[in-house]
Amino acid sequence: MEKYIESVHDFIGQLPNREGFSSNYLYRGQRDEDDKWELTPALFRQEKVLYGNWSNFEKALLKTFEKYALPFIDSIPQRKIDWMALAQHHGLPTRLLDWTENPLVALYFAVNELDHKCNGVVWMARFGANNYTFDDENLDKMKDTVMVYFPSVTTPRMIAQRGCFTVHKPPEGQEQYRPLEKRTIGPTFDIHTLVKFLVPGEKKRDLKLELDKYGIDPLTVFPDLDGLCRKINWDIYRRNLFIDDPES
Repeated sequence: MEKYIESVHDFIGQLPNREGFSSNYLYRGQRDEDDKWELTPALFRQEKVLYGNWSNFEKALLKTFEKYALPFIDSIPQRKIDWMALAQHHGLPTRLLDWTENPLVALYFAVNELDHKCNGVVWMARFGANNYTFDDENLDKMKDTVMVYFPSVTTPRMIAQRGCFTVHKPPEGQEQYRPLEKRTIGPTFDIHTLVKFLVPGEKKRDLKLELDKYGIDPLTVFPDLDGLCRKINWDIYRRNLFIDDPES
């Protein structure tokens, strides 16, 4: 199912449970609707499967990360899933896919980079009930193809962005991963609902300006020095837009 976003108000009006964003739904914002932005974890986007199969490939990457990450972290993760979340946060390809519980944060990521030549997209998904215990053994022997994981080890960015992950079962051997949007969707499957909101490229700037009024800006999404500098640069851009407006 595809819908279009013309304004933040319009977007909120199309969401379920509008009186309070439903925790049953997760959202993911992407700046480009191109095929390379399919709902596929970064690990499974690699051109070649190293070490024989996806599972061995993942183990090798995590082993290297764990070996060299210790001097750079304050708290050592106790479970494989937490190591995976930490690695994902810093850019390592994993079987995790980033989502947020806040639809406006997802919309921010869809419009943040003002590339008017491509449409942005916000995905809204509802997954099956998650009664899964993410200990190491269960993670290695996932029965379901996709599960939701709310990390126990969080960062200020994760908290500000209301971030969480979906955990995806590796394909057998060297088989290619089938993106979520190309799977069967319905109440008896892992994915109960999947909606694609398209953000026209020419609307990105207006939507980003409107998000400011809802308190969604670079510093609220990235509560650190990087976010502060992004906020200052964004404010410069905004003031240049409205330099002749006496109310700016």
